[in-house]
Amino acid sequence: MDGHRAIGAWLLLFVMWTGRTDGFCKDDNDCFDLHSPRCYNDSIRSYCKNYDSCQQDADCGFPLITCTHGNCQPKKCLTDEDCHGDNSACFYGDCYCKSGYRKMDESCVSVIGLQCRQYNVDLDCNPTLFELTMKLLFEVPISNGSMQYNSTDYVCDQNSITCQCDTDVLKGINGVCNSYLGSECKSSLECGRKSNMSCIEGACACSAGFVRRESKCIWVMDAGCSSNEDCFYEGFECTTTDIGSYCRCPTGHAVKSPNNATCVEVYGSSCADIHMCGNTESFFYRRSYFEIQYKYNDTYANKAFHCDLDNVCSCAPGFRWNQQIKNCEHIYASGM
Repeated sequence: MDGHRAIGAWLLLFVMWTGRTDGFCKDDNDCFDLHSPRCYNDSIRSYCKNYDSCQQDADCGFPLITCTHGNCQPKKCLTDEDCHGDNSACFYGDCYCKSGYRKMDESCVSVIGLQCRQYNVDLDCNPTLFELTMKLLFEVPISNGSMQYNSTDYVCDQNSITCQCDTDVLKGINGVCNSYLGSECKSSLECGRKSNMSCIEGACACSAGFVRRESKCIWVMDAGCSSNEDCFYEGFECTTTDIGSYCRCPTGHAVKSPNNATCVEVYGSSCADIHMCGNTESFFYRRSYFEIQYKYNDTYANKAFHCDLDNVCSCAPGFRWNQQIKNCEHIYASGM
């Protein structure tokens, strides 16, 4: 794991840990994530931690947790059906309550209306987010599960101090959060500001550059897949990466822009779009389209390419163009 991933992980851990110390829990239902499901109280503080030991699944007290090598851990899975629980889902090889649901007693219940803590960056309302973030930062998932996606779709309302729909992403109807997909509209503002949707022919649909995954619109480079057809846009390939199978441009190609899902050849392209000379195979490359800290950081640049004096992406010194593989290769690779 590179330094930037490690720093990001520890910052996230710090933010979450500061909300999980004194006074964090009153009973086990206050311990939302499956890795710390039990509330312990002593004379100084209350805190959530994992079970010290177990001998059988029943000792773990929750259907999605199993006793593995004497410790309670999330149940392993390949598909949602493997989790055998209402409102559960398979996320990257482990069973969790699906997005919008929280562990309570022996079931996964909707977070809508449940109490949350102020100023806790909405983590109480998106309990699975912590688990998945740690998994992506520290582990290589064994499966895509059902290509579920988890995000901060729910927020801690600062007036009622309860979890509610984030109306920028979902619409709330009678206490239930629903997708804007398919809703009648007159303008894109009616489809949610952060839903990645636009008003197309009177109905909310995925914006250009995004593809539908269940009830969400996912940027094409974030879209899980099992075949090239799942990628929807011409030129994209379903590629196996270190975090699963995702839609990617072929080697030596890059996405023209976030809203233009066209794969164009990096070599010979204008540097006007800084992404064009980037390392498209890097995990962090796709983040550079949306996060400023990655956009101008050459740590994730493609060392085989550079922007030449004519403002064109060309092979960097020590590399030369290989038409056969459509990429710049190190000169030493050919024995020269």
